[in-house]
Amino acid sequence: MRGLKDISVGTKLSLGFGLALLCVVAVGVFGVAQLRSLNKVTSEITSVWLPQVQIVGEMKRNLAEHQLYATLRVRTAEAAQIAGIEKEMARESDEILQGRRAYRRSAGSLAEQQLFDQFVNLWTAYEDSLTSIFPLLETGGRTMAVKEFETVSLPTVAAATQRLDDLLALTNERSTAAAVMADRTYTVAQRLTWLAVLFAAGCLGGLVAWIRHNVSKPILAVTEAMRCLAQGERRSSLIALKRDRQDEVGVLFSAFAGYRASLERSDALAREAELERQQLAAAAANMPVGLCMFDAERRLVLCNQSYADLYHVPEPLTRPGTPWIDLMRFRIAAGLYAGHDPEKYVQQLTETIDRAERTVSLVELRDGRTIDLIHQPLPGGGWLATHHDVTDLRRSEAKISYMARHDGLTELPNRILFRERAEEALVEMRRDGSKIAFHCLDLDHFKMVNDTLGHPVGDALLKEVAARLKQVAREGDTVARLGGDEFVIIQTAVDQPVEATALAQRVIDGLSAPYVVDGHGVMISASIGISIAPDDGIDADQLLKTGDMALY
Repeated sequence: MRGLKDISVGTKLSLGFGLALLCVVAVGVFGVAQLRSLNKVTSEITSVWLPQVQIVGEMKRNLAEHQLYATLRVRTAEAAQIAGIEKEMARESDEILQGRRAYRRSAGSLAEQQLFDQFVNLWTAYEDSLTSIFPLLETGGRTMAVKEFETVSLPTVAAATQRLDDLLALTNERSTAAAVMADRTYTVAQRLTWLAVLFAAGCLGGLVAWIRHNVSKPILAVTEAMRCLAQGERRSSLIALKRDRQDEVGVLFSAFAGYRASLERSDALAREAELERQQLAAAAANMPVGLCMFDAERRLVLCNQSYADLYHVPEPLTRPGTPWIDLMRFRIAAGLYAGHDPEKYVQQLTETIDRAERTVSLVELRDGRTIDLIHQPLPGGGWLATHHDVTDLRRSEAKISYMARHDGLTELPNRILFRERAEEALVEMRRDGSKIAFHCLDLDHFKMVNDTLGHPVGDALLKEVAARLKQVAREGDTVARLGGDEFVIIQTAVDQPVEATALAQRVIDGLSAPYVVDGHGVMISASIGISIAPDDGIDADQLLKTGDMALY
């Protein structure tokens, strides 16, 4: 101990500050390493994964719209509509091709490439099936074309959509895991930085206490400055010291200045890391679908703003650590759940979580919205879920389905829906032994109305004819427009032929009454051909043919 006391002040302080500087350098190096790691994760998310999510989402939307247009093309016989439908299909195909090229440039992992290759193969198979189907529509093989479309094309496009869903789930899982890792890296780096600072301050404090009785007033000033520095006052200075001193005190002053600069750099690194973390959180918040992640204890790890907006979740419930059951209680209280029994709904979700299996489902909320829900278990417990509001998409699908099965002018069933109703009626006839009648109608003098008064008046007249036919037909009968001025009525439960004759007379009487269309008085009549099943045939085509022959 005597020899240690005899060494110079410069040597003692050099040892102390050398240790402190070593700690600072270690903190700085560690901070830079963590910042680079965090920056790498953030760059990968913003430049790779988020664009991948956007590209796959657009391809999924294009694929769904292409499927809807293909369905409409298969079920539409109107030439005026076919050209527009095929144009829209070509546009969606071009957008999918562009999306494929963009995704091919960004796909990185083997799993992503395999899923994407499967999607491309399924898309090619789907296009090939349409290439073989559409010529059948032009050559009269509509029944065969519809069958091939339903048994080949639709399952193929459904499988392709599933591959896109798998790609979205894989990308979302990787980006979310990276976000969690970045957050943890930031927290660990911050804690270690402060521990290193405190350790350095403790070493310096002990050294100063050990040599206090051998150090002059300038050294005491350095001690006070270091105390202020340890308390976070980065701008503290040593005004009492002369900067031109060349002894140990001068060396100590220089070391103090370097130490302060190092801490300022560490603070700057911490601020940059916080900024990177905020940018990462903003990236997750700007995802187009709701995203939430829970740990093995069923506590919230993170959720983005889209999820909070989707279910109107207040800010306190979006904080990490919120129990899953608290979120469910809030949604139930707000009426944002499926079904009529909230306890049963929670039980079903609990069973899904316990099974730890990936599920994809459409959930109909009580407020009328439809949510596409993907539940993905995570290794080690917990799960990741995406919630996508597809209400507008479902409504569009329903509208397109209605348009494909109804006449655009009169809103009566078209040929497609007529054949479905006819098959249903024939099945019912075979089951209960009753009869059905097909009433094939042609409007007399309709061409003259079109030629003299114009097509707008003719169209308005067809609407009025459709309204009168629905009035005279019985409930349960089907009134359909096959095209032009051709209509057909399917009359079910016909016990006697006189019932068919009575309906035909009501139709003639109803259609022969005067019309006033756009200020024009119009008189037309109708010719009706009747065929009765099973006497005149047992399939729709034969009954239509017999009814048409009866017209003449």
